[in-house]
Amino acid sequence: MTNDIINNLILYANKHPQGFTINLKDGKITRVYPSKKLRYVTSIERVIEIQGYELLITDYKEIINHFPIYRTYTIYPVLFNKLGELKHDNIFIGGWFDKGSNTYLIEIISIFENKIDAIQTGDYLKQYSIYDLKDKKEIIIKEYLDKIKKMEV
Repeated sequence: MTNDIINNLILYANKHPQGFTINLKDGKITRVYPSKKLRYVTSIERVIEIQGYELLITDYKEIINHFPIYRTYTIYPVLFNKLGELKHDNIFIGGWFDKGSNTYLIEIISIFENKIDAIQTGDYLKQYSIYDLKDKKEIIIKEYLDKIKKMEV
């Protein structure tokens, strides 16, 4: 089951190079659509890193076959127990491409209805930003908090 889920997540990332937000429920991937309750996303914990991803997408648009040797990916054991089973049966996962490091990141995420809750959680977890699913934009945590501080003065 572990390999199937990991392969499916990597294949999903390959089909969605600009990023994605999904629900992994009982081992099945379902796309998450923004709504009033599912709007602001912050990363909780990294699951997979795929380095050299931009080249990978260019070279292999249809499918990833466990990557050529010059590509690497790291899988973190946060999703699975020692038996290779999912630790939780209902997990939100997000994927996004970090242009700076040319790495595609797949992470366990939390989705909030309230922007301030998402900002505070992201700040506590030392995240750079949160993502607004509805408006499809990144919100830089430090900039947002600085703007609030200026308004309080």
